[in-house]
This record gives sequence, structure tokens and C-alpha cells, in this order.
Amino acid sequence: MARIVPGEIDALELLVVVDNETDTLSTIDPGVPQVSEVAARVARTEAGRVHDGHACKVVLDDLCCACHGYSVLATGRRGQETRTVLFDTGPYPDLWLDNARRLGVDLAAIDGVFLSHWHHDHSGALPRVVAAIAQARARAGRTPPFADVHPDRPDQRGLLAADGTLLLLAEEPSFDELAAAGAAVVRWAEPHLVGGGGVDGGGDRAGAGFCVPGMFDSLGGASPPANLVEVKASEAQGPAREGWSEGSAEHRCEPTNRNRIEALRGGRAGR
Repeated sequence: MARIVPGEIDALELLVVVDNETDTLSTIDPGVPQVSEVAARVARTEAGRVHDGHACKVVLDDLCCACHGYSVLATGRRGQETRTVLFDTGPYPDLWLDNARRLGVDLAAIDGVFLSHWHHDHSGALPRVVAAIAQARARAGRTPPFADVHPDRPDQRGLLAADGTLLLLAEEPSFDELAAAGAAVVRWAEPHLVGGGGVDGGGDRAGAGFCVPGMFDSLGGASPPANLVEVKASEAQGPAREGWSEGSAEHRCEPTNRNRIEALRGGRAGR
């Protein structure tokens, strides 16, 4: 199938909400379009008092926490049009919601959620995160968010240890759970534009959109490791959209150790 090429955009911002590590204090090299978590908080925090002529802002008391998982918020802009899509949610809803609050995320602005693949460290927080987004959008008078997921869902995934023990991740959220959380659930197995033209999901949907660089590319014919286990009530699962490599999405979107990657301007975002 030919790759879908979305149109050019004016700017793309990636906000890392959940990652395996945090890096609050490291400096950023000149010319690198990133903003650290602390710098972003300074910009949006009002001074609490003045000491010796200096504005005082408390910004180091409520920083983001890391866990084994991944979630990034992608916002693309073309002219006056803006689309925002959440790529994965990480495993723990409390952590995602806390980090989103710490980062000042406007939940009502999130059009929907795209799930790269069914692994609990990417999908576990889906129902509660979707519910929070749906509630925020309802309060703002906006349409329900979409949840774009692969139709071939395993009940559970894990690894088969050498001693024969199945080392399982938690059970995957169900389609019914996502619908009950307030999402318009869409199931795609083929490359497509997400959200009616929002993000290259790597079907056929018309509309202008943006492409998050490399994040939704298939790994093609890569074979899964022999000890990867799919626990399903029916037949075995087909290839995951993101491929078998659990870490591949992170590796293709490095560096992810700082919260905000900003402003790819003046060309196609997929470069």
C-alpha cells in the first residue's frame, strides 16, 4: 500500500507527558527547538512574591514523574487551524493525569487518542484518560474525542520465561470500556489519516493533516521474538501497527527525556 502523505504544516509541537525518565535540570544546546519542563513552568507561573527586587516563582515543587511507559501530545498548526492528538497514554491513569496537570495541558483541546499498539505500558491508562478528555470537551461544548485503535486486540500480553512461567502485563482495555468512557472508537488496521485528517497513522481519509515524524511508521516484515506471548480468547493476533519492538516508538522519537519539543517550521513535518 502506498504511503499516505499529509499536507505541509506551519508548526508542530510535541509535549512528552509520560516517559521512562525525566530530565529537569540539564541545559539544552543552542539551536535545538526544545523547552525544558522548568522553563515552561516559569513562563506560565505568576510570581508569588518579590525578594530584594527579584520576582519569586515556585516551580520546583511539583515536577513530572517518570514510569515505564510512553505518551506524547502532538499539536499541529496550519494557518489558523490547530489539531491535537494524544499518542499513547502510558500505563497509569493517575500518573498521566498528574503529569498533564503539571504541564498545563488543556484536556478539552485534545481531539482524540491514537494507540500505537496494544501493550499495557502504552495503553493501560486509556479508559480513564479518554474519560477525562471526554468530560473536559463536553464542558467546553466540543464533540467527543476519538480513540483510534487496532481492531485486533489481545486480551493480555507478556513473555514466556525460561522456567515456563508467563510474565504477563495487565489486561488490555476493551473496546466497550473506551466507548463507555465517552470516546468515538474507530478501529483501523491499515495506514490512514487519524481523526479525519489529523495525523498520519501510518485507510484512506480525506483532509489536511500533519504527520508526527516517524512515530507511526510500520516495521514491515520484522518478526516478533519467540518468547512474545499473546493471550487471547480467540485466534492469535496479527501484526501490531507499531511492530513487535516495544521500545521502537521511543527510539524513533528521540530525544524524549525533556518535556517539550517545539516548532518544526517551514516544511513538511515528516522530514
